[in-house]
Parts: sequence; structure tokens; C-alpha cells
Amino acid sequence: MQEQANELSAINKLAEAIIEKLQPRISTDIALWDVSTIAEYLKCSESHTMQRVICQPTFPKSIRIPTANGKSAQSRSQPRWRAKEVIEWTLSHQDGQAKTGRPRKH
Repeated sequence: MQEQANELSAINKLAEAIIEKLQPRISTDIALWDVSTIAEYLKCSESHTMQRVICQPTFPKSIRIPTANGKSAQSRSQPRWRAKEVIEWTLSHQDGQAKTGRPRKH
């Protein structure tokens, strides 16, 4: 009986740890995503995301937070994007709703 209680306790602790890991720590309304996170969200590689996605003119503008690294006060960090804007941009392309570029010649 004690062994079953110990197993149940271990399972509950594991379940709680999994739930904690799955819950976003910061709401997507205010979170900032890097290229890696955007690539994961879009299920693409980082290189594809950089070369084919974030460079599109309709993609949300990046945010660069200034950092001081000892070289100059103008040093800039890696770009970040508002998660909410990336999600909205992605959803705007559902079922080909967003038409960009020139029409194809038939």
C-alpha cells in the first residue's frame, strides 16, 4: 500500500512539473520572441525563417533593445518581435487570405 502511495506521489509531482513547463511564463500579449522562437512556432528552420519569413515587407517590425557591451553605447541586441503581432500576421495568411506579390502568369 505504501509503495502505491509513493508511486502516486511521484506521478503527481511529474504531472505538476509537466504542466508548469507547458504553461507560458509570459503572456503572448506582451512576450517578445526571437528568431528561434518564431521558427519553432512556424515549424520552420531558423535559416528559412530569417531568409524567407521575417524579411517579408508585411512581417511585423522588430524591436531592438539597446545594450551596453563595453564597445559603444550604440550596441544593439538581437532583434525581437511581439509574439502577438507574429501570431496575428500568421493567422492573416490562413487560407491564402493575405495576397502579396505579383499575380502569376498563366
